[in-house]
Amino acid sequence: MYARWLREHWATNAKSATAQGDFEVGHDLDTCTTGAWLQLFTGTEAEPVLPGTHCSTVALLDTQGLAKGHQHGLHRLFTLSMLTSSSVVLNVMRQFNDDALERLGAATAHARRALPNNPFGGDTPNLVVLLRDARLRQQHEGRAVRPDTMLESALQRVGDPLDATRDAIREFFHNRTMTAMKQPDEFDLTTMMDGGLPARGRAFWQSFEASAQRTTELLRPKAVGGVPLSGDLLAAVVQSLTHHINENEPLSLPGAVGGLLQEQAEEAVDAARRTFRKLAPAARGGAAMRAAVAAPPASLDLLIRNATQAALAEFAARAPVEHASSGWLQPYIDQLRTTLTASHRELRQAQAHAARLAAVSAAERRLRAEREEQQREMHRLQTLQQTARHRRVQELLGNVAVLGLAACATLGPPVLFARLAPLVRTAPLGLAGLGVWRLAQKWGDSLLARVEPGLSGIGHSLKAASWVGAGA
Repeated sequence: MYARWLREHWATNAKSATAQGDFEVGHDLDTCTTGAWLQLFTGTEAEPVLPGTHCSTVALLDTQGLAKGHQHGLHRLFTLSMLTSSSVVLNVMRQFNDDALERLGAATAHARRALPNNPFGGDTPNLVVLLRDARLRQQHEGRAVRPDTMLESALQRVGDPLDATRDAIREFFHNRTMTAMKQPDEFDLTTMMDGGLPARGRAFWQSFEASAQRTTELLRPKAVGGVPLSGDLLAAVVQSLTHHINENEPLSLPGAVGGLLQEQAEEAVDAARRTFRKLAPAARGGAAMRAAVAAPPASLDLLIRNATQAALAEFAARAPVEHASSGWLQPYIDQLRTTLTASHRELRQAQAHAARLAAVSAAERRLRAEREEQQREMHRLQTLQQTARHRRVQELLGNVAVLGLAACATLGPPVLFARLAPLVRTAPLGLAGLGVWRLAQKWGDSLLARVEPGLSGIGHSLKAASWVGAGA
């Protein structure tokens, strides 16, 4: 009935009752729910928040009653419901008496053993005790008695074994209220069988709507330490608590939330690091590092600044920053800041090292170029020297040839000269050049210098002979 009432009073994206299916309902007083059933109602863009509350999504969890079933499993389910719900509606038939307290006794005792001190982190769930088919006259000595007053009176210690249960209820539920629904008549039952909701305007409908409105007014987002939990985080908390409950481990809602928040913060730090490395590929080393550090310092500063801003934005998007007011997130922020600072320092040191290497490489290239130039100059000089030696050898050979010809022409017999004359005439024209003639003249002068004394002697002899002849 409450699920259909929500659909009528709130525009949600929930499927219709026919398509989604209602919670299972029995036709007698015996429990028919097995385990737990869940329905979700999320506001649309036209009406995102449930009127009168701050809830954008309402999760209705219908759990098996405490009357029948495996008691240990029921107690676990009762504990899980208290930890994960912001409001717990306890259906009690007719009146909240010792019989109802006895049924709650084992469940609350199990919860007290499983839950340490302050298991809700200061945000205890609301308790709505719904009296079904209420028949009590809410009067005392002729005066009207409010249902809340009746509930508080039933939870006071009276010195019997049920005092432990009363203490547990007051401990688990700080905000308690009680509302009543009248017993439906045959007409109301027939109307509910046909359409799901009782006939409007009748006494049963009025009591139901008053209870539904009261329950809705108490709805609030599930919170820990005053901070509402997101839907994803709450779902993860339910999964974590279920594991601890099944392992009979101590339970703590703040502990479960803190562990999950820690995981989210660590994942946010890792995601921020990956974002920085993606946008600043130089942080990965290799060719990207060389390309980045080879850029001007201003370009590297811009790269680092953009990558850092993107990393911080990624961290803020993933980390549960709404829970950061308590300061627990600060160590993860410091961890990320330390990592980014180390990356900045590494990049700048790499750039400085690359600049030094570039300067050394430039000096080495300059020295190598100078050595190569010296080697080329030495090779050129060696080539010139070899060319000069070759030319001198050629000149010497030419001089020898000229001298040989001159000697043959001067001292050789006429017959030999006659035989060599054709060869001289066919010799290269270069022998008649100025250089050859100069060398020949030099050698000729030297030869004449040596031959001249002999010629002078011969001349004197000839003169003497002529004079002798004349005398004769």
